[in-house]
Amino acid sequence: SAMTELEKQKLRDNVPRELRDLKQWVARHGKLPVNPMNGKLASATDPATWGDFEMTLATKNSDGVGFVFTAENGLVGIDLDTVRNPETGRTDPAAKEIIETIGAYTELSPSGYGFHIIARVKNAKLSWHKAELPDNGIVRVDTDPQTGEVRLDAEGKTRYKKPEVEMYLTARYFTVTGRALKGYTQLREVDAEVIAKLQKRFASEKPENKAQM
Repeated sequence: SAMTELEKQKLRDNVPRELRDLKQWVARHGKLPVNPMNGKLASATDPATWGDFEMTLATKNSDGVGFVFTAENGLVGIDLDTVRNPETGRTDPAAKEIIETIGAYTELSPSGYGFHIIARVKNAKLSWHKAELPDNGIVRVDTDPQTGEVRLDAEGKTRYKKPEVEMYLTARYFTVTGRALKGYTQLREVDAEVIAKLQKRFASEKPENKAQM
C-alpha cells in the first residue's frame, strides 16, 4: 500500500534532522529496498542506489522508506522484534530495559510488534548480532514478508516468531516509520560500553548464538 501524506508528514516531523540530511535513504516495496532514482532494487552496500530523504519520500507506489547504515556514520541500529503487543501496547520487559538504557531515537516498527532504535555510538566495534530474547508470551504468526503466507515447520505446524534483538553498524537497512516513542526522539550519543554490556546481557547468553556472529 502506497504511503499516505500523513505517514510522510510523520517522517518529516519525527525523524532526526541528522538522519534526514544523509543521502542514505531507500524506498520500500514490502521489505525489499528500492532505489528512489529509478525504482530498481537497491543494495545496502552500494551507495549509488540510495537517495536523499525528500526524493525517497516522493518515490511512486512505495510502501515506505528505509535508512542504510554505513560504518562511517558511527550510527548503530538496534532492531527489537516481537516484543510489543500491538493491540494493548504491552511491551516486553527486556525490550523496555534496552530502550531505556540506550535512551536514543526509538520508533515503532511497521508491524507495531517491535521497535527500531538508532543511536550515535563513539568507537563502536560492533559485529552483527542476532539473538533470541526470553519468551514474553506475545503470540505472532511467522509469515513470509513477500507473500504474506503463513510459514510452517517441518511437521506442517504453524510457526511463531520468537522475540529477538539484532544490532548492526553497516551494510544493513532499517525500515523507518517516524512513529517515534515519546521521550525518545533524539539521536543521542551512547557509550560503546553501554552497547557492549547490553549485547553481553541479551545478545550472547546462549553459546549457539556465537556461531551466527
